[in-house]
Amino acid sequence: NAMEFNLSKPIINNHPEVRKAITYAIDTKAITKDIIGEIGQVADSIVLGISPGHVSAGFPVYDPAKSKEILAMSGWKDEDNDGVLEKGNEKLELEFITDYTRDYRNREVAQAIQAYLKKIGIKINLQIVMRGPYIDLVVNKLTHDLCIMGWQVPTNDPDWAMYTRFHSDFQNPGGWGTPCTRRADIDYVLYRAR
Repeated sequence: NAMEFNLSKPIINNHPEVRKAITYAIDTKAITKDIIGEIGQVADSIVLGISPGHVSAGFPVYDPAKSKEILAMSGWKDEDNDGVLEKGNEKLELEFITDYTRDYRNREVAQAIQAYLKKIGIKINLQIVMRGPYIDLVVNKLTHDLCIMGWQVPTNDPDWAMYTRFHSDFQNPGGWGTPCTRRADIDYVLYRAR
């Protein structure tokens, strides 16, 4: 399972510093150890380590001070002292959706992420729903800014999951491309990798 950004949402797409700050704000090692347990491991790539084509991107670094610095340097401030950062008329408030029926630990993981992000001034409106409403909200309607998504690759062939998750052909409501990447350069790399 992984937390995904929905790039069709302006606050996520237009502010790469927000995505970067979120990445530094979450202690993935603690979540893995304390919630997922011994069966889990922190991913160093979107491609499984046992799959052909795996290249490590390195492990996420937990550094909440760096998160705050990135946001402050980008103009995000808590102007009204409510604990939530603003930039102009934009509040740093995100919709986060997960289900608890596919993996019961998603609830605790999402709550932990919510707590980590609150510490750096990001308000998370968390919806924890059953699988049917999750598919409707995340896959069909793309209402989320963040979600927890999991997928299985029965063949260990990275193309099986990568193409349907990230190619532009699948980045529409009802498709499994919930990150909404829609980028020609990514499409080209995915096509060439086939």
